[in-house]
Amino acid sequence: MAIEDDLNEAEQVERLFAWWRENWAWLLSGIAIGLLILIGWFWWTGRQEASAEQAGLLYRQLVAASDRNDFGRMEGLREQIDKDYASTPYADQARLLVARMYVETGEFEKAEALLRQVAQQSEDTELRAIAAVRQARVLIELGKPDDAIALLKPDAAGAFTGVQQDIRGDAYFAKGDMEAARVAYAAALAAEPALAPDARQIVELKLQDLAAEAVAAAPAQEQAAQ
Repeated sequence: MAIEDDLNEAEQVERLFAWWRENWAWLLSGIAIGLLILIGWFWWTGRQEASAEQAGLLYRQLVAASDRNDFGRMEGLREQIDKDYASTPYADQARLLVARMYVETGEFEKAEALLRQVAQQSEDTELRAIAAVRQARVLIELGKPDDAIALLKPDAAGAFTGVQQDIRGDAYFAKGDMEAARVAYAAALAAEPALAPDARQIVELKLQDLAAEAVAAAPAQEQAAQ
């Protein structure tokens, strides 16, 4: 019985060596590939972290330039972030900040282009929504209220429903459609979640102004009808 056990063990060892002779190359290749994948992963994550760190540094410089109203420096930094670190979240933040600068300086076409880029391409849904409402406001400034109305989708805006309805009201007002503006402002007040208190007060004032204009216009309309 002991001899048979020894033979079985010998056979098992021989089979193990035979398997190793047949498969060692595949086994080592698999280990090598796994190591290469692991090394590649660490290299990629390290590079991503380094890129995010550098982009963050440039963005902080951009904010500092904004505080100084150094518009030329702001645009240069924004272009550098967009060129070298477009895949980082700082690229969208830089576009929004520089777009605000363009609004302040009355360069609405440039502001609209940057806001459109964020609204259409950002991977952050909240940033897309913020950019869209700002873009709509700029379109009104550019004399394009119809484009602003087409851009806004209050039924699918979630937390931005009230804000979008408010801007739609402004767009209709710019078109001279006072009734549509009134409806939009009323929808803004009724939206959930509710507008911030200061924004709500502004919308209420807009409705009051529309009502006052309607009262003032009524005698003239009656006289014209006679």
